[in-house]
Amino acid sequence: MIIIFAEGAGNVQEAAKLISKKLKFDVRVSSLGYIQRGGSPSARSRILATEFGWYAIELIKKGIRNSVVVTRECKLAHVPIREVVRNCKKIDPRFINNLIQKVAI
Repeated sequence: MIIIFAEGAGNVQEAAKLISKKLKFDVRVSSLGYIQRGGSPSARSRILATEFGWYAIELIKKGIRNSVVVTRECKLAHVPIREVVRNCKKIDPRFINNLIQKVAI
């Protein structure tokens, strides 16, 4: 089982094809909207999205690229993409196999 949450972060269909080809798994894509995730976005969600967009534009204007906009200690900040990728956590295959056994009926 593979679950990806990457809203607007690339071509989901291409990612699905790549994952399917490399892992030899059947991959299905489901694009969830706000309704499926629990309703319309709150005012806070909309404000945060706007703040992130503004901050990203400010970074670009300063020549800062290849960064991810984040919040740290309730303030906008940015982290180099390489640092984010380097900190990826591996999931123990035994956990995945156990989960598959529980949900695959």
